Amino acid sequence: MLLLFNREFDSKTWKEKPSERKYFLKQLTKDNLLIGKTKEEIENLFGRENNLAENNRWSYFVYKSFWRRGRNYVLAFYFEDNRVVKMETEYRYKKKFRVLGA
Repeated sequence: MLLLFNREFDSKTWKEKPSERKYFLKQLTKDNLLIGKTKEEIENLFGRENNLAENNRWSYFVYKSFWRRGRNYVLAFYFEDNRVVKMETEYRYKKKFRVLGA
């Protein structure tokens, strides 16, 4: 099966076309280019999406998988001192977040 989930990230498309977010996942998580970015920079790139400035974990909905029992996949950013220190793709299943690959 050929998966086309590997597009160059485009902030405008991310914000305006949520159905296309999954295509950016591989590129976003592969290179860790967002490590070290501030919360303000992440908000400018990805939008606000119900994330509170005082929280140290922000998540953005990416897509819902119908093949995997309706899991909701999110891109999660973890902050320390207002900067991204880690990012992961997680899925929500039965009201818990699980890290992919764990």
